[in-house]
Amino acid sequence: MSDCGQFEENYEAYAIGALEGEERAALEAHLRGGCPRCRAGVDRARWVVAQLAYLAPPQDPPASLRSRVAAIAAEGASPARRDAQSERPAPARRFTVPVWAWVGAALLMLSVYTAVELKSLRDVLAELQREAEAQRVRYAQLEAERKQFETVRAIFSSPESREFTLTAPGQAPVRAAWHPQAGVVLTAARIPIPSPGRAYELWVVPKQGPPIPAGVFRPDAKGQVLHLNVPAATFDQAAALAITEEPAQGSPAPTTKPIWVASTAR
Repeated sequence: MSDCGQFEENYEAYAIGALEGEERAALEAHLRGGCPRCRAGVDRARWVVAQLAYLAPPQDPPASLRSRVAAIAAEGASPARRDAQSERPAPARRFTVPVWAWVGAALLMLSVYTAVELKSLRDVLAELQREAEAQRVRYAQLEAERKQFETVRAIFSSPESREFTLTAPGQAPVRAAWHPQAGVVLTAARIPIPSPGRAYELWVVPKQGPPIPAGVFRPDAKGQVLHLNVPAATFDQAAALAITEEPAQGSPAPTTKPIWVASTAR
C-alpha cells in the first residue's frame, strides 16, 4: 500500500468532482487498490457534501411577502379571474437556487481552496528548505576555501617556510613552500590536465626509505593548481619533492616516473 498522506488533501475536491488530471487518476487507482483509509476518507468527504444542505436554518418569509401572497390568492378566487386565468397558458417554471445551496457551495469551495493553498505553501516551503540547504553547503565550501587561503598566505609569508621550484622538461614550473607545522603548499599555472580517472600526486622523497605520499590533486580547467598537505615527514628527513601521475584516488607508492622534481637539500 502506498503512502496515503499524498491523497488526504484531495478527498474534498474528489467528492465534489473538482479533482482532475493526474491527481484524480492517481486517487482513483489508489481507491481501486482497496485502501481502507482512503476509501473511508472519501466517504467522509461525500458525507460532508451531502450534509451541506442542512447548514442553512429554515427561515420564515417576511410579513410583506405573506400579505402579498394573500392578496393574490383573494384576487384569484373570483370566478371571472379563474376563467381568465384558465385560458392562459401556464407560465414556465423558473428555476431558483435555494440559499442553503449557495452557502454549501461557498463552504465547499472554501474548503477546496484552502487545501490547494496549503499544498502550494508546502511546495514553497520545501523549495525554500532546498535552497537553504544549498546555501549552507555553499557557505561551508566558501569557509573551507577561506581557511585554506589564509593558511597558504601564512605559509608563503612565514620566515620559517622554505620555498622550492619543481621543474619538468617542457612544462610550466610548480612552486612549493614548506612550513614545519602548517605543511606544504603547491601553486602552478598552465600545467597539463590529466586524463579522466587520473590525477597528480605529490611525494616527499626521504633521504632513506620509500617515497611518502603527500596528497592527490588535479588542476582546474585553466591548468591552475593550489594544493595544501601536511606530509608525514620533516625537512631534515626529506631529500626531494616529486610529482607523478597516478590513479585519481592516489597510490601508496609511485607507479610512474616523476614529472616535476625539486631538491630540498639546504
